[in-house]
Amino acid sequence: MKNRRKATAATLFALIFTMRPMFAQYKPALPGYHYEFPRDYFNHPDYPTEFWYYTGNLQSDDGHKFGFELTFFRY
Repeated sequence: MKNRRKATAATLFALIFTMRPMFAQYKPALPGYHYEFPRDYFNHPDYPTEFWYYTGNLQSDDGHKFGFELTFFRY
């Protein structure tokens, strides 16, 4: 009985968590957006999806070169 309650609670939580964006009212991303810093260093809660990229190049002591990209998504 305890496991069934946990499973039901987990299912309800998952449904609420995944359905929440369906009912949200977001602004459309339109051309002509004017960037303003430092405001645009942070998230924009009026838009449904955002992503941030961090890229770089590294070189090891023996001369091998490496590139990297780290991406964060917010939905």
